[in-house]
Formats: sequence, C-alpha cells, structure tokens
Amino acid sequence: MDTAQAQNAFQQGMASLKSGNLEEAERAFRKVLRFDKRNFGALNLLAVVLMQAKRFADAERPLKAACTLDPNQVSTIYNYALVLRELGRPAESLPLLERAVGLVPNDAEAWNNRGLALNAVGKREEAVASYDRAIAFDPRYADAHYNKANVLRDLGRSADATAAYDAALTLQPVHRGARANRAGLLQLIDRHEEAAAAFDAIYGGNPNEFEALVQSLHSEMRVASWTNYARKLEAIRQAYAGGAQAVSPLPLCALPVDRAALLRVAQVFVREVYPGSPRPLWGGTRYRHDRPRVGYFSSDFRRHAVASLLAELFEQHDKQRFEFHAFAFAPNVNDDMRLRLSSAIPNFHEVSGRSDEQVAALTRELEIDIAVDLNGLTASARPGVFARRPAPVQVNYLGFPGTMGADFIDYIVADPTIIAPDHAGDYAEKIVRMPHTYQVNDRKRPQPGEGPPRAALGLPERGVVLCCLNNTYKITPDVFDIWMRLLAAVEGSVLWLLADGPAAERNLRSEAQRRGIAPERLVFAPRTTPTEHLARQLRADLFVDTFHYTGHTTTSDALWVGLPVVTCLGETFASRVSASLLRACGMPELVAASPSEYEALALRLAANPDQLAAVREKLARSRAACPLFDAGLFARHIEEAYMQMWQRSQRGQKPDHLSIAP
Repeated sequence: MDTAQAQNAFQQGMASLKSGNLEEAERAFRKVLRFDKRNFGALNLLAVVLMQAKRFADAERPLKAACTLDPNQVSTIYNYALVLRELGRPAESLPLLERAVGLVPNDAEAWNNRGLALNAVGKREEAVASYDRAIAFDPRYADAHYNKANVLRDLGRSADATAAYDAALTLQPVHRGARANRAGLLQLIDRHEEAAAAFDAIYGGNPNEFEALVQSLHSEMRVASWTNYARKLEAIRQAYAGGAQAVSPLPLCALPVDRAALLRVAQVFVREVYPGSPRPLWGGTRYRHDRPRVGYFSSDFRRHAVASLLAELFEQHDKQRFEFHAFAFAPNVNDDMRLRLSSAIPNFHEVSGRSDEQVAALTRELEIDIAVDLNGLTASARPGVFARRPAPVQVNYLGFPGTMGADFIDYIVADPTIIAPDHAGDYAEKIVRMPHTYQVNDRKRPQPGEGPPRAALGLPERGVVLCCLNNTYKITPDVFDIWMRLLAAVEGSVLWLLADGPAAERNLRSEAQRRGIAPERLVFAPRTTPTEHLARQLRADLFVDTFHYTGHTTTSDALWVGLPVVTCLGETFASRVSASLLRACGMPELVAASPSEYEALALRLAANPDQLAAVREKLARSRAACPLFDAGLFARHIEEAYMQMWQRSQRGQKPDHLSIAP
C-alpha cells in the first residue's frame, strides 16, 4: 500500500463510519494502520468505531496510542477516559481528566467529565464541586445539573438533589435520566404518590419503559393504592414475557410473578447494568491459606433487619478455623449494632468512600477466598464489586430473596423449603441447602416481659387481634380480601398493621370499607425501636402473613415472642421464607398449601380460643430448642458450607449444588 491508497482507505473509513457501517469502517482504518501505525486520525477514528460497537476493551489500545502521539488532544482524552470508566477503571481515567481541565480550564465538558471520574472513585464532594465549575461555565449544561443531582442524592441531600434534577429538566424537559432519577428520589424519600405519578408520566403506555411501569406500581403498593393494580400487573407480565428491558427484580418479588420470569429479569438487569469484567481480578490463583478467608459485604452493618439476624452468627463464628472480614458499604452511624458487629469481626473494613473498583481491588489484595454478598440486588447493593470477580468464590446470601441472575455469583444459600429440588433450574447460582433454614437468628435479642397493655397500643381490650407487621408494599388485594373475610367472620376482631404513612392508612381503611368492614377495625402500629416492637407483639393473637413476599425478619420476630404465624407456601424464594422459618421452629402445621387452606386455618384458630392457645403453648415449648433460634448450630452448618466451597475451589473444581448435613 502506498500513501495514496492509505489516504483512500482513510476516506472510505470516514464514509463508512458516517453511514453507520461499523464493520467496513473498522476494516478501512485498520488497513491504514497497517501502512502507518502512528496515524493519529486512524487510531482516533478506529477507537470511535469500536466505542460505538461497545467494544471498549478493544478501543483502549488505539486510544492509548493516540494519546501518546498527541497528549493534548482533548477529544481523544475524553474518549480514553470514557473507555477506562466503561472498563471499570475510573481511577485510571482521573489523571487524564485532570490534564483535560488543565488544557481547557474554561470548558464545561471537561469539568463535567472530571466530576464523573471523581464520583466513580468515591470522591463525591469533590465531584459536586467539579459539576459546579461546569455549570458556572455553562449554566445551560443539563447533563452537569443531572450528574450533580445524582451525587447529591447519594450524599443524602435530597432537597438539593431535587432542585438539581428540576434544573436539568427545565433545560431539557425530556431528559430521560433526570425524569427517572427524580421519580426514584421521590420514592426514596417516601413521597410515593408523587413518585407514582412521575413514573406514570415516563411510562405513558410505552412498553419500552418497563422500569417506569414496575416502579410506578411499586410506589402505589407502598401506599396501598390498588386502583391500577390489576391493569399494571397484566402489563408487567406481558412486558417480561416479551423480553423486557433491564429493571431491578426486587419490586417484582412482591407480585404474583413466577420464578422463571424473575430469573430472566435478573439476568437482563445484571447483564446490562453490572456486566462482568473483561479483566477479572482473580484469575485462577490458588491461595495457600491455613484458614479460608471469608468476607461479608453489606450496606446494612447498622441497626437494620439484616444485621439483627447476623449479629450472633458473627459472634459464634469459629475464628480459629476461618479468618473473617467485613466490608461496610455504608458510613459508620455509630449505633449499638455497628459496634457489636465490628467487635465480633476484628477485620472490619470501612469502604463507604471507595469505588466498586477500589473495594474489589482491596478484596483481591486481602486474598479473600469467599466473598459473601449480603445485599444482592437490593436498593443499596454494590454488585459492581463482585462483577470484577475479586474472589475465587462469590455467594448470594440473606439480603436479597432470589437469584441474582449473575454469572459472577457462584452460590445462593437456601434450604429444602426455600428452593425445592424441582425449582433449581430457575436459579442462576448453584444452591447450598442448609439442613433446617437458610435464615440465621440472634438468640440475644430482647426477650420481652409483659409488654404494654392493649389500650396503650390503640387495641381493644377484648376481641381477637389479627396482626401483620410486614411492610405495606407486601400487602396485595388477594390477601387483603381474605383478611377482610376473617374480620367479618370473627366478631369483635381487629387487624393490626404497620403504619407506613397517612396515605397508606387512608387507602387501607378505604379498601376495608369497600369490602364492608368498618375502617376503625384497622389499627396501625407506628415504627418504633426493636425492643418495643418485640414487646408490643405480645398483645396480638395471630400473625396473618402476606403471600407473595412473606415476612422474613418480621416472622422471626413474631415467633421469637411466641406469636403464631399462619403463612401460605408460594412458588418463589420470597414467598417461601415464612414456611421455612415455621418448619425450622417445629410448627409445620401453620404452613398452608393454598390461599383457601390459609384462610380456613386462620379462621379456625381465630374463632377457637382453645385451639389457638394450644398452638401458642406448643410454640413456647418449641422455641427454646428449635434450630431456628440456635445461632451456634447455624454457624457450624454455614461454616461447613464455606469449607466445602473452598475445598472445591482449591481442587480447581467448578461450583456445584451442596447439601449440608444436620
């Protein structure tokens, strides 16, 4: 090839790129580079082609070469920084962007891109300042307002974040990210009626806006607004049946959605939002540790339902046989639970200010053998840490009630009730079946004495108190129908629910009245301290569970204080937890096989004081010695699971299903 042919190939490449023929463009630019490997224009445009094809790993090499040839070309610097960020290496992009703002100090885009890099490495306050510089140079830069709003939201500055989203939307009313994230912020700060309306405006009947549809219904369920429930549920089913776009599967857990659909939704979500790293940090090295190193990762190492279950496990762990670490994603709130957990796990790492890349690098540096994700796909989850594959074995446990659908998660901890043998195909992970129940519990939680009198709780002195202290979004019309029929059948009975705000109380009372039940027969329990929450449940007679997302910690709490729980065994992880806990507590007779059986069982107990008293007496006897409340026994079982996972990894074997012996 001579110079004229190279110039002709370059022109062909540009024309192909302009027409969208990326394959032809790539061939043309590579032909130029075979003639002249230092051709800056061909390197730069080849990288653009590869970036448009989302082949970011392939784009890195030509961009690095182009930046070496001309370190002052700002557009190339931007592209190189973007590729590094897409590859999960934002720390490497930061020096490039510092160079960019030095080259063009008055350029708003340079400051905005610098803010993105700072946020990605956990320097949020500096990121806000960088966005402010971008806005100062270009007040009409909608993306800078939007990016600033995202960081302010993550910093907990909700009012400032809302104002920044509003500024972005004033400048660009159809800014999709700003619309969606502003609606999500409204949801986060419990302004659910506004959030539902905002998500509805985004959805607008467009099947491609699957996430907005799901979040709209979830916000309505948070306040028990069921007017659109059936219509939206059907639209959701049609959407995921047709291969819907990425959406977090967590809100779907509270809906009558089948396991296979939850798996598909999780797989799409993780593949698009948290793709596995093309350069995994752990590449097959066999660590030669005397003790397996187990790391627990969570944003909930504080006064939280997950921590309240885990605390005694951390204390009971065999530190002679294993080396345990904890990685705290959320800042230290200095409460009693954080102190207890950090005292039980001496290797306690505060990583809230670090990026996913940095936490993953620390995990690899510490040579963690087994990384246990206690968040899964919940609101504050950090799957990006695990997507970088920092540990040989990675486990989904406790925080998320279902499959993560991720090829970088090896195991899910369950039990024979949670995941029956014929359900295994609907989970991406290999299943570890604990012998009794997957859920650990803390025997050191308070054991209430008498508890407050009914009158102090707003409950009638006489009459049966049916109780469900699950979150409002778990209540669906089908279970509420049954509850109302129970109230109608049991004279003088009331239903005691968790108070989730004025809108939820208003809507639930209205739904009761529509079903012929006086609104005042619904009583609401305000949120309170864990100790008071346990003590007040002594005044209830029977806990009637929700269906599709049963009680988890709430069921354990009820059983701990001796309050019988009636549940219905469903088909998904979230719908089988209470059944698992009841069986581990020696009370399988309280697990119904169908909604009609659930209703009959609850009615029989509520209408027959002697039968209910006999159940309570059996529960009182069972509770003291049952596996559900034996944290020491659970510790030995899960340690055996860890040991088997570790041994398979050390032998070079792939993960496989494990059943732990009693």
